[in-house]
Amino acid sequence: MNKKFLSAILFGALMVGSTSTFVSCKDYDDDIDGLQEQIDANKKQIDDILAAINGKKFIESYAPVEGGYLLTFTGGETLTIKNGAQGEKGEQGLQGIQGPKGETGATIVPKFKVDAENYWMISVDEGATYEYVLNDAGEKIKAAGSEANVEEAIGNYVKVDEEGYICIGEYRTSFKYNANVPSMIYNEKDGTMQVTIDGQSYTLLMEGSAFNGLQTIVYRKQAADDANDYAVAYQLYYPQNDTDVDTLFAAVPAKASFKVYPSKFSKSDAELFFSDTYQTRAAEQPKLNVLDWDFDKEQDGVIWVKMTPVNFKDAKTVSTSGWGSMTWIDPTTQTEISGWGAVWVDLGETINSYATSLDVKMYKQYVSASDYFNVKSMYVSSKKVHNVRVNAEEEIQYSNKMQTASSWYPEKFMSQNDAASYKVGEFDYKGTFNLNDSISAALDLNDGVLLADADIQFEQKFELIDENADKDLWGVTIKKGIFDADKVAKEGILAVKEEKQASAIDEYAVIKVTTTVKSQVEGVHDLVVYNYVLVQAIRPTAAENVATVKLSPLGDATFNLSYKTAKQIVKLDVRAFEDAIGGRDILTDKGTSIVWPLYKADYNTEKELTGYSEAYDYLTNAPQQATWSVDVPVARDEAFVWYKKAEGNATDSLFLFIGPQTEIDKTTLYLKSTNYWSEALAKNGWVSYNGISTPYAA
Repeated sequence: MNKKFLSAILFGALMVGSTSTFVSCKDYDDDIDGLQEQIDANKKQIDDILAAINGKKFIESYAPVEGGYLLTFTGGETLTIKNGAQGEKGEQGLQGIQGPKGETGATIVPKFKVDAENYWMISVDEGATYEYVLNDAGEKIKAAGSEANVEEAIGNYVKVDEEGYICIGEYRTSFKYNANVPSMIYNEKDGTMQVTIDGQSYTLLMEGSAFNGLQTIVYRKQAADDANDYAVAYQLYYPQNDTDVDTLFAAVPAKASFKVYPSKFSKSDAELFFSDTYQTRAAEQPKLNVLDWDFDKEQDGVIWVKMTPVNFKDAKTVSTSGWGSMTWIDPTTQTEISGWGAVWVDLGETINSYATSLDVKMYKQYVSASDYFNVKSMYVSSKKVHNVRVNAEEEIQYSNKMQTASSWYPEKFMSQNDAASYKVGEFDYKGTFNLNDSISAALDLNDGVLLADADIQFEQKFELIDENADKDLWGVTIKKGIFDADKVAKEGILAVKEEKQASAIDEYAVIKVTTTVKSQVEGVHDLVVYNYVLVQAIRPTAAENVATVKLSPLGDATFNLSYKTAKQIVKLDVRAFEDAIGGRDILTDKGTSIVWPLYKADYNTEKELTGYSEAYDYLTNAPQQATWSVDVPVARDEAFVWYKKAEGNATDSLFLFIGPQTEIDKTTLYLKSTNYWSEALAKNGWVSYNGISTPYAA
């Protein structure tokens, strides 16, 4: 009897560490002494394990040692789990799965985890390879909490039963230990190490495990000061002046974020709820329900929770109006202005806030709670929804509302369904302007709440308006056919058509922005808000550059001039000139009618350039833009170049005028800007080039 009993212990040890046989002849007393030593060793291991559990220690790592494994805790303490007596070298493995070869008595620590579809897998080579755990029918086993048939899913707990079989929940696998020999099982899913000694299992926690509940749940504040820090649920409604009664069309849950530790745990093993919600100023059995939650994909260790209020009193904005004095800040000069007149005062909102804390139950038994935070339900009129301009940080910015062609007024919230236009930005005419990142929608509450931040679902559509015709839009002529309408509609990206780039500089695109908030109530229409925004194509500021460009007559390769008694007019290629200097805006920015006098180069006897002198007289007053070229007066001995800006989509004009009885020698002539141009007031049409004062035109 004694020898059979001893053989069972030793063979069982080898089922974990070795499959070779063991034959020994010992005295009866030696057997008793050896058995007692094993019992004493097991008792000490159990005491050490219980001390670690009671001390709430976490396993940082584990490593094989002779006859077992060394566990190292996060505080630096260690614990050795011995697997019993030694046998000969052999094939290492569990019953039911074959592992790698190992040293005599070495312990296999099987690792259990679930795959992306929540099926259980096992590894006996420290996670190098995994294979699926199968049931008696050879089918894969799902973990509890999966989206599959929950009744068929197996529980999450991995343990060794009294007969040594590894169990997942109540399901017994085919993998078996000797129940009387110390063994370990690593459950990666739950972050636990199951240690079985003398048929009794003990659960130790790996570092970062949430098996005994979350250690910390900290509410992440949404405002800089506590007085304004709320998780807000919004009730959107059409007010009575739009309908017979206030009509709800969308209910938006409140949303809050929490920093949690451990930062990673199985979502299927966690249950979130609010067990302690109360009104801070009055009692009326309020309640919060968890609508949805998940891990924040951008921040490790953060979860977000959406919650719906029940029996909450709504907070409303309150205002009053009358006649009296008022003070405001001029948004342009940022100065304080006071005056008398009609006064409208925002009195804030009725405060109906509720305090609550988030509870998280892990594995249906361990509950942790967050700190308290405030929640309120906000009753918001549809008239509070506006289109807004935003920057790259998604902060609401002021837009310039056009009043006349040259008059703008800054506004933060665009008026609903208004025919007015708002300038929202400008961009390099060779680049693009992203409307998606520049236009959004917000609630006109406090300093503004973006619909996206309030988790209010909405859609925005962009449309380049009136593509095929000019339009006089609120005092500014808008040229069409310049911008890519399809790119605006399909991508929300504004760009100039490549062949129109030279014509696009300083021109405006008009975009109709339509925001739609979907109704959640059957029979109640969606909220639609539209506005017109202006975006200007501009030339980026560039360093000054000195270069020579050639003027050519339109359609001819050379000038064909002869001495005549009447004035001569040569129409020049204005498009080629505008392209050569980098764009028509360089001209149109300076005026609609420009006269350039003509200069010739002067040389000394060594044929060295010494400077430039005026070659001919010229008009000192430029003709009106509407003047026809044939009506421009040109006197004897006069010669000059005249630029005329076109109106609408017509082509600009560039002419060379030669006065009657004016002699023209074969030479090169240079254009000099006149002091009709703003920078000419500073440079007077001259730049220093290679140490010589040189005339310039553009």
